[in-house]
Amino acid sequence: MPTTKPKLWTKDFIIFFLTNFFVFFILHLLLTTLAIYAVEEFAAPQSMAGLVAGIFIIGEILGRMLAGRYLETWGRKRTLFAGLILFLLIMLLYFPARSLVAFLIIRFWHGAAFGVVVNVLAVAVVNVIPAERRGEGISYFSLSHVLSSAIGPFVGMMLNHLNNGFQWMFALNIVTVLICMFIIKLAGLQVP
Repeated sequence: MPTTKPKLWTKDFIIFFLTNFFVFFILHLLLTTLAIYAVEEFAAPQSMAGLVAGIFIIGEILGRMLAGRYLETWGRKRTLFAGLILFLLIMLLYFPARSLVAFLIIRFWHGAAFGVVVNVLAVAVVNVIPAERRGEGISYFSLSHVLSSAIGPFVGMMLNHLNNGFQWMFALNIVTVLICMFIIKLAGLQVP
């Protein structure tokens, strides 16, 4: 008698997949373009333009450590929402940034918020994948990151060539996070 496999592509798994895709889309879109922005907007030397990417990663490390602390205390859904709200608020700060120092501070805290969100997603998705399909589920979940790394830089470079392209890019990122929050809220994510 054939046994049926438990369902992998559940509502919660799809929400995690899409949220991970969109968050990493923002990462890859900005990583490929913000060094150019720093040079054009703030007349940053090449070494400082490299720091724009590096300081984000340092912030991400901090965010991952913070997420680990609050995941069990606040719960996954609340920590995810807090991370997304922080992610959104920090992205709003890109618009008024008028100095390289302010920009680097924003990048650091943006990285921290990113670290919180992706850490929660990685931990929480494991709980919605059936144990019998864990390897397959994690592989599909990882595909959301790979797809975003293919699409994000392409969109970023396209927007870079528009008038006020970076402003459009920042606005797109804000809309993208709002979409993530809307999907999570509307779909009623069932993760504790």
